[in-house]
Amino acid sequence: LGHILLLESLFNVDNKPSWMDAPAPSSGGGDVESARGPVATISDADRPPYFLAVKMAFFFTNIGMMVFLAATAALGIGSATSINDTGVIFVGLYVIIFAGLVTFYELAQVLRWERFDEFMKKNFGFLYGIYGKSFFILMTGILCFGLDKPKTLPMVCGIIVSAWGPAQMLIYMKFPEYFEVKTKYEP
Repeated sequence: LGHILLLESLFNVDNKPSWMDAPAPSSGGGDVESARGPVATISDADRPPYFLAVKMAFFFTNIGMMVFLAATAALGIGSATSINDTGVIFVGLYVIIFAGLVTFYELAQVLRWERFDEFMKKNFGFLYGIYGKSFFILMTGILCFGLDKPKTLPMVCGIIVSAWGPAQMLIYMKFPEYFEVKTKYEP
């Protein structure tokens, strides 16, 4: 802790523009605050039955899908054997980066990393709505089709992950009470 304080004093970390002093709204459950006041108040009694179980099921399913994507991309990159496979390497790197992005978003929601959550809101705000996140998962699953080695694994992974994005959106449309409304970044 002493080293961090020393570094902050040396590099004058607190010298920020005034617009950065306003606190970012929380994206967690419960009372949600923004710079303009309370957005929504949801108590545990107002939530539907099995809310936490459904939330955790979606969390683990999303993390599982992203691990599946990253592993498939890593195998695709590892199977590149010539200079002609440069496109496969770049597609694989994009898939790994995008899978990591969704993974860190999900972890920030469950573990309540406030600073990281603020960073994600500023730079990747589309993930805070179910439609943006679903289309992003769909797009990342489609990217998996660009990995041509091994033949069947990218095809299966692409189909499963591409189907999960719209399925998540359809579940939201049928049961919106099981999804938290997250506030996006407000500068």
